[in-house]
Amino acid sequence: MIIIDHREPDSLEDWFKKQHIDIQLQRMQLEIGDYLIVVDDRVVPVERKTSDDFVGSLHSKHLNNQLYSLSFHYPESFLIITGRFDEIILEGGTTRKSLIGARVSAVTKRAESGACGRINIIPLEDDFDLPFCLYTLHKKIGDGDFTRSPTPTGKKEDKKAILSMICQCLPGVGIEKASKIAEKFTNLKSLVNATIEELEGVEGIGSKSAEKIYEVLNH
Repeated sequence: MIIIDHREPDSLEDWFKKQHIDIQLQRMQLEIGDYLIVVDDRVVPVERKTSDDFVGSLHSKHLNNQLYSLSFHYPESFLIITGRFDEIILEGGTTRKSLIGARVSAVTKRAESGACGRINIIPLEDDFDLPFCLYTLHKKIGDGDFTRSPTPTGKKEDKKAILSMICQCLPGVGIEKASKIAEKFTNLKSLVNATIEELEGVEGIGSKSAEKIYEVLNH
């Protein structure tokens, strides 16, 4: 479900209808955010601002209060900014430095109490892209798609490179440790069958790390 604030334009419903996407849409007055993405028990708010709105609320200090409310009440939220700032800067409406500072602060600062949530910024060139952005957010949250894995590098026939890439998915293993593991265990079978003691024999792998890696490989 996507809950839409009653003040938002009707274009969102029109887009979902034309795309034949079966997501329940509901309008109501929202105290925080312009949209609420609801999937099972998870609620993620989305605040939408045009570039003009962003600058205006930045100068009036209203932006700070909105971001505080998002961070205080929700563990994670999104701020979608549509449009560009070039004309606003040229007209003297604000400076590039202040805009960069405001956007960096939005993603780095959190409320000191409450949920202390993280705010993510999504820039869009036009409001036309907003419905698809909300749809994609809803889908990612519904799929639980929050993990990024490393992309294989090197040639497909380079077995050592492939094994090293796989090792980077293990707990506490980065690129350097993965390379060391791939040097000691020449194939995936020998790695899976490795004992905790053999894993401890890899340079940089301590006893606790070896136990965690062993548990992942065997369970």
